[in-house]
Amino acid sequence: MEPVIGQPRPPVGPAELLALPNSLASATGPKPIFPSDLFATHAPLTPSKRSAGDDEVLVEAKDYQPPKRQKSVRFSPEVEPEETTPAQPTEIINREIFQLSREEAFFLQFSLGALKVVDRGGVPIPTQRLLDLFRASSRVYHHFRSLGWVPRHGIKFGVDWLLYQRGPAFDHSEFGIVVMPAYTNKLWDEHEHQTPKRSWSWLMGVNRVLSHVLKSLVLVYVDIPPPPVFDEAMKQGGIAAALKNYKVREVMVRRFSVNRNRESK
Repeated sequence: MEPVIGQPRPPVGPAELLALPNSLASATGPKPIFPSDLFATHAPLTPSKRSAGDDEVLVEAKDYQPPKRQKSVRFSPEVEPEETTPAQPTEIINREIFQLSREEAFFLQFSLGALKVVDRGGVPIPTQRLLDLFRASSRVYHHFRSLGWVPRHGIKFGVDWLLYQRGPAFDHSEFGIVVMPAYTNKLWDEHEHQTPKRSWSWLMGVNRVLSHVLKSLVLVYVDIPPPPVFDEAMKQGGIAAALKNYKVREVMVRRFSVNRNRESK
């Protein structure tokens, strides 16, 4: 549609709209800037000439450089800045302590020869003396360790030992061991000895705990030789001959279930 001759052309651009009397340009306050009024340099535009009768408003861009932001630095003339020194490497102290049980210490010294046990004065303790000190609990460990098992203390589950095929770092233990000393030799009647008493409630309690952690309870009966027999074997063949006088017998305990353990007809 063409405009009628003699009538003013309607405003079509942003600059023309600003020239109207009821536009924002006639109001007090800063002039709004439209995207079409901006140059490539994004410099602000300021009106330099305006005429009420003209159809256009001429604008020009002035060179404008925004002030650079300066970092504020606080400096006290009385206190001099400290010089930065490179960090020195700190010495790391290894506080991890490698601990061995009495049974492990005896096995490493007697069977493998990989350990030497000394007393508080630094004097090495003979292997025979170690056996006298540790034989109350070393025989069962030596028995299973010689057969290829890895015994570890089982106080966490209420037993004496836990048996691993390869070790705690590789697999879970399959069996819980409870040592049951036995005094079957008649010579024990002449010597005082104390047989530990176990009740059925204790046995069922330990078996119940192990069953919850998928382990089987094994009662290890150790026939302990009387002192005369042990001393005679030590004189004739040493530690190896004395250990042969210990008889070890394993009995596995399983829970009884009426449905699973009944006889099939």
